[in-house]
Amino acid sequence: MKKQTLPASPEQEFILAEKEAFALPLDEISKKLETNLDTGLTQQEAEKRLLQVGPNSVPKIAVNRIKMYLAPLSNWLIAVYLIVSTILAILALVVLPHLWFQVGVWLPIITGNVVVIIVQSIRAERGLTALQKLSSPKSKVKRDGKIAVTCSENLVPGDIILLKQGDIIPADSRIISSVNLRVNEAILTGESADAEKSQNASGDKEEGSIFQKRDGLFLGTSIVTGNATAVVLETGKNTQIGKMAGKLKIVAPEISLRKRINILAKNLTYIVLIYLGISITYNVANLYLSGNSPTVALIAQDIANSLITALNIMPVSIPLLVTIVMLAGALYMVKSNVIIRNLNAIESAGRVSVLCTDKTGTITQNKMTVKWVYTPIKEGQERLYFITSPDSIDHGRIVKINISQGFKKAFENPQEYQESAPVKIDEENALEYLLAASLLNNDRPIFGDDNGENKACQIDTSRKVTSDATDIAMLCLFERAILEPEAYTERFTLLQSWPLDPKSKLITKVFQDNKTKRFVFFVKGSTETLLTQCDHVLSKENETEAFSKEYKNHVCERVELFSELGQRIVSFALREVENFDQTDMRENCESCLTFIGLVAITDPPREGVRFAVSELRGAGIKPVMITGDSLATAKSIGREIGLIDGDQLVVEGSQIKSLSDQDFLNTAVFARTSPDDKRTIVVRYQKLNCVVAMTGDGVNDAQAIVAADVGIAMGATGTDVARQSAGIVLADDSFNSIVTGIREGRGVFEKIQNIVFFYIAISIAEALVLFGSSFVKEFFILQTWQLIYIAITQFAPSIALVTDKLSQDVMKEKPRSKEGLIGGKRRTALVVFSLSLALMLTVAYLLALYDILPISGLNTASHVLGSDSLETPSMIVWEQAKARTMLLTVAIIAQSALILSLRRLNKPIYKSLKEDWNWRIMPLVLSIPVFHAILMYVPQLQYGLGAIGINFAIIQLTAFDWLVVLALGLAPIGLLELTKMVWVRREKSNVGAS
Repeated sequence: MKKQTLPASPEQEFILAEKEAFALPLDEISKKLETNLDTGLTQQEAEKRLLQVGPNSVPKIAVNRIKMYLAPLSNWLIAVYLIVSTILAILALVVLPHLWFQVGVWLPIITGNVVVIIVQSIRAERGLTALQKLSSPKSKVKRDGKIAVTCSENLVPGDIILLKQGDIIPADSRIISSVNLRVNEAILTGESADAEKSQNASGDKEEGSIFQKRDGLFLGTSIVTGNATAVVLETGKNTQIGKMAGKLKIVAPEISLRKRINILAKNLTYIVLIYLGISITYNVANLYLSGNSPTVALIAQDIANSLITALNIMPVSIPLLVTIVMLAGALYMVKSNVIIRNLNAIESAGRVSVLCTDKTGTITQNKMTVKWVYTPIKEGQERLYFITSPDSIDHGRIVKINISQGFKKAFENPQEYQESAPVKIDEENALEYLLAASLLNNDRPIFGDDNGENKACQIDTSRKVTSDATDIAMLCLFERAILEPEAYTERFTLLQSWPLDPKSKLITKVFQDNKTKRFVFFVKGSTETLLTQCDHVLSKENETEAFSKEYKNHVCERVELFSELGQRIVSFALREVENFDQTDMRENCESCLTFIGLVAITDPPREGVRFAVSELRGAGIKPVMITGDSLATAKSIGREIGLIDGDQLVVEGSQIKSLSDQDFLNTAVFARTSPDDKRTIVVRYQKLNCVVAMTGDGVNDAQAIVAADVGIAMGATGTDVARQSAGIVLADDSFNSIVTGIREGRGVFEKIQNIVFFYIAISIAEALVLFGSSFVKEFFILQTWQLIYIAITQFAPSIALVTDKLSQDVMKEKPRSKEGLIGGKRRTALVVFSLSLALMLTVAYLLALYDILPISGLNTASHVLGSDSLETPSMIVWEQAKARTMLLTVAIIAQSALILSLRRLNKPIYKSLKEDWNWRIMPLVLSIPVFHAILMYVPQLQYGLGAIGINFAIIQLTAFDWLVVLALGLAPIGLLELTKMVWVRREKSNVGAS
């Protein structure tokens, strides 16, 4: 459809208030909406309304793309470099042209930040767009009394739509007529159980949630079984999904990582500004006091010198390297089906201390599965079976459970049954009858497999399931019995089929047994109804016995136990007769039945969730399940996956506000929660100083996803609203991928801490030396190119920190929710290393400058290149050249060795290299020392650089000189290792004491 300009207009009369939509009779709804329930709107009227209310599409969450792409660039370090580069560019343009090269060195670094961040943002958005699917692009609608197919975006209030099994409901509607209608509303309510719907529903008009209206259908939900005709009440932004999306226009708080780096950068900026003020004032005053007439060029040069020296203290590479670290993490996580929409979400994931997760579709498969089978053969000899491995047809099997220790006790730890041997299915017994009924009394599902095969259990999310979830569960049960379906379909011939009776809630199919020539009625449905129709039960010898009232009550008690586990119960019965007339009344066929057993159906956990929960606990992360399901269902799943531990609480959403902080923190499962409850839970954890991740797939999860520190959405089955709200999207919907994200996030955060430590430690040491020397009149401890050289040589070693692999202990450590970029032990280590390195640099310089390490023939064999712009030729002496070379060499040795010590602050170097060996870092660590040696002993290389104006002025060192610089360069590393050793011993003693 062509885009149309929508005129601003007041709310139209045919748009109903929410209370009216389900309270008024249908004939009054028809009048309010000015529509005909039989013939629908005219095409002309529909087009008119479309112009008035707009297209039937949920508005996208308001996102300022320019702000989203450029927000990471609002970094103080980048801002300072841009400002100073601009000042230097002005000075270069006006009076000091040689400064253009300095500006040219810094600008590519800044540009690199911009390009990398923007490219990642665009790439993530493209990955997300590829996941977004059109749920229901076409709809059947009555227009002018005729059925037509139109784009769902063209639907308007008053349209009459026709829905069938498998359809996605295209707008909020009210049922006019329906047959056997059940709807999956999980994306709105979080409840896994299908909702029964019918027209003219009564008794629920005024109370409860709007989603409890039995004659209401809502955009985005799906028809599980049956069909319906409905009148559209609301479209687009006025639907329930649209209203929820509207609430998501929330200004996100400043990203924690960016905030922390900015705080660090601000502190450095203040230090630099103080230095600049002192340095410029001192140098300008010296010009006047020296008796020389200060020229504009000399003043400009002093200002430029101070700015260049100051910026060598500002580690501009931090933003770029942090971005690269997070980008590398994002690229790695893509391989694990984790799409990162916001790079900062990776770092936040590494600090998570509470993981709030939706149940349906996240922890569970959102696929109903038979888990228990119960056959009440002969009083006192009942049998219970468990179905293992619900995720795999190849390994799933039916195992018999020993209930001698108590029926309820058998449910406590179902995991212990996973390795049990499968039960032998004997012929003509209750279990075989029940399995046969699960196959035969079943509307065989159609999955649209690429090979044209119909497979019940191997359901792919990309396939359109057009069968009842219960029927699918029954077929999965039969397949796990490893029986041949052909043996039953060939033996039994279908004669009569009666669908679900809304009153009795029974489904019956009549077959002729080609083996015995008798007629068999297979009946399934509500236990409550079926028990009243059953007169017999099978004995151990497969004979029928009278089904006493007392034993029926006993079966009802068993049903209650299953219900406490949140299971949905379907019971089975049969009847064999000699003769059958297809004109027989259904009521007659559904009487005098023999009860053969029941199955308990649930939405099972995803494979590996229990292990993932255990790993989270080991990492000190509190997993919390938040669901719209009932208390019993939530508690059952929580216990099964190991979420509920000890005396942890399970509470309903209505109790949240009344919980004390202690009880709130001790709650493992929140049930019967609304979208507002979910957001309230997330915010309350944040107020208790927790870093919160929230996962979900439905619109009902979106508010909480936005509020969380880390929002995680399901990509395959999640809604567009949920995906747009999240910083992380799981392409495979796997709960295990969340753990992968947290593990990678922890590694990313540690790498970022190490990078910041590396640059700040080196910068502080250099700043102390440069700052102190700047007050010696006409003395320059390093010339301009050497300042650039020392800055450039830091980049390769720091890349080693980027490419390093994760520590094997990363998920054994406590959450770092309150840990700063440099805090606690790191601050102590920073002080020890920086002060010792500054001292060693000073010692190395003075040893050569004052001829304590005298000039040798090898030293003077080097050719010192021409003067630097900061010096006069008379200042270039061999002692000065050697002092500078030794200082540079000590700095290069120290910063390269620092990488090996820093990569694992909780282990000594030898242990980290042994346990977490990574060959990729060694070439990067050794590259700069090797390059420095080549530059030192191959004069032709410096001649070549000199030809293009680059003057590093590095001379050759003797073997003894090298022994000195090695000792001085490694001394700070030795002190750092001693500090680490003290920490390790202290931690061991604390553990021993506890």
